[in-house]
Amino acid sequence: MSVTSFKKNLLLTSSLFSAALFGYGRAAYAASATPPCVHGGSVYGSNTYFCDVTTNVYLDGTTYGATDINLLATTGLGSGGGDRITVTGDGDQNIFINSGVIASSNDARGMDILNNSGSGNAGSVYLKTYGIGGVFDSGISGVNDGIRVRNKADGDATAVINGTVAGVDRGMGVLNYYGGDSDVTVNGSVTSTGAGAVGLEARNVSASGGDVRVTTGADSAISADGAALYVRNA
Repeated sequence: MSVTSFKKNLLLTSSLFSAALFGYGRAAYAASATPPCVHGGSVYGSNTYFCDVTTNVYLDGTTYGATDINLLATTGLGSGGGDRITVTGDGDQNIFINSGVIASSNDARGMDILNNSGSGNAGSVYLKTYGIGGVFDSGISGVNDGIRVRNKADGDATAVINGTVAGVDRGMGVLNYYGGDSDVTVNGSVTSTGAGAVGLEARNVSASGGDVRVTTGADSAISADGAALYVRNA
């Protein structure tokens, strides 16, 4: 296991990546309870939705009046145009993707996740991807980013990737804009193929943020034509 940690004092512990390394420095779920998403009901809670994501999913918590949202997505979207899964809203976002292929075939993202609670407000983002049956066979890709995670609140931004993430402009970006930590774990691979592009960006944008950590599991890889890993703490 390899761990790259950027604390407030910018401490780098270790790294193993296939390209250059550069270091500087919970869930509003947005959708109506209609196909492709089914409301979790009284058993799982009013803010839980199950999505059989065979078409593009756009979940807007602000529009649908949801604050804390749990998204559990199953099966695979396959390849198609536009951002394949979009989650945006205020509050905590907890997103579990138990899926095969989720791929955007045009200039868009496989997944785009935003907590827009604002500075001074609690809220975090937790994303976990894993293959069907818990096997590491999920694959998320986009021509822009494979995955983009943005937490514009005072909580943490956490992503646990079991499988593959790929993009052209950037493989994956995890950005925390206010308080809290940015924490990324890769069990599989994150790659970008564009000229000079970054594989994985993990960043605390504000000086009031906590730590930035990137952990890679055994036989995992982060690769890019440019910087494999770009980590910045304000």
